Amino acid sequence: MTNILAPHQGGGGLALAAHLHLACAIPNSSYFEMLHEPPGLSSDMFQWYLAEPLRVTSDGFIVAPASPGLGVEPDPAKIARYRI
Repeated sequence: MTNILAPHQGGGGLALAAHLHLACAIPNSSYFEMLHEPPGLSSDMFQWYLAEPLRVTSDGFIVAPASPGLGVEPDPAKIARYRI
């Protein structure tokens, strides 16, 4: 019997993309847990700094990006105020 693995991610957009890719790479991972309880707690709240946030479908599915690396990019304009 194979155990089902469900990675849990409760942070920002870069970590969300990394954990999503992890879940896709594990054969016995058919679930992915993340913070997304719209309208009050949308996953967009944790991805505010990404140029293109990952979207959850109305059916509750999320697709790993196909771009190189993690497949997401920070938006320089959104994070500029945090520059030291």
